Amino acid sequence: MSMRYKFKAAENVITGLNPGEQARLGNICSEIQTAENLLLEAAQEILDDCGRKCRGLCCRNIHIDDIITLLDCVHILATAPAIHPLINETLVKEGLYSADCIFLKGGTGPCLFPSDARPEKCIVSFCRGDERVAGEIRAVRKSFNRLSRFIYLRRLRAAMHFLFSSGALGKAAGPSGPPTA
Repeated sequence: MSMRYKFKAAENVITGLNPGEQARLGNICSEIQTAENLLLEAAQEILDDCGRKCRGLCCRNIHIDDIITLLDCVHILATAPAIHPLINETLVKEGLYSADCIFLKGGTGPCLFPSDARPEKCIVSFCRGDERVAGEIRAVRKSFNRLSRFIYLRRLRAAMHFLFSSGALGKAAGPSGPPTA
């Protein structure tokens, strides 16, 4: 699956939400942002060390499709809609095989995603020394799990609502009552 496909699917998810679901998505994404910010704050020393020693090595020689999921795309588009044109511009350059993350500005960085709207694996992955921020990492993962349940169970909730609110279940079962002779 390409990044173009994932971002298009994420757009479809977002535009298909009713106003109540849009508000709920906003709340979940705010929770993720808060968790990401707390993690970045707690991991500042680790990140500084990564910047000095690795210089973004973790964003190179990767298979981006394994790192950025549909959920990440939904989170990014819902949280930072202003970068949508930049994402589309970047996706035009997506090749079939890419060794470096296509979302690195100028091919070397920094990341074009805002620090509080990054893919889950990007924000919770550290070269070493992440024991000090294990609680913050768990909080980010927990928030992304909440987003996962919201997105993937949305269709089930919609089907259940349709079946029970419109009487479709009764109509599908046929008329009720004893047969008449």
